[in-house]
Amino acid sequence: MNIALDLDGTLFYNTAAQDIAKKHGYEVTDYYLELLPGDVKQEIMAFYSDTKKMENLKPMCSKGFLRKIKNDGHNVGIVTARGIEGGMKEATKKMVAKSYDITPIAFTGGFNKLDYFIDNKTNIVIDDSPYTIGDAINIGIEHCVLVVNENTPYNTDSMLSQLIMLASLIGVSFHVCKTPEEYLYG
Repeated sequence: MNIALDLDGTLFYNTAAQDIAKKHGYEVTDYYLELLPGDVKQEIMAFYSDTKKMENLKPMCSKGFLRKIKNDGHNVGIVTARGIEGGMKEATKKMVAKSYDITPIAFTGGFNKLDYFIDNKTNIVIDDSPYTIGDAINIGIEHCVLVVNENTPYNTDSMLSQLIMLASLIGVSFHVCKTPEEYLYG
């Protein structure tokens, strides 16, 4: 199997948006932060572009997790919407290497990940973005897995219902998990 894993919110805990919004008296209720005031969004985006902060996120899975997937005969790809400017690419590679012993990462620079999924003949997509999972379902990825936990408040019941219905209509397998490791290895 060819497995594509997201980075922030999937392989690494990233609660910056929730923490910053809460500090200003708001809650994150949508993935794209559209309901937050501009100054709060700017503070969140400043965090996301700070390489020192973004290279020190806590991993969600065990250190040998990605190596185990590869040893089990699967191809693993990490694909992220992170940009590459300002040293972010190097900081991201360093963080992944330190936490998971694997460094090949595809950077989409904020664009969707569909080209990566298609080019790499992806069979399983694991991501915290309901929009990325929706896109993966729409192009017929066999197994689409949405990460839902206390750090993903934007994955609401109505969003899950829409994804379940879409997967059912398209005929693909849709799952929900707290971490990728939980989905793949219980």
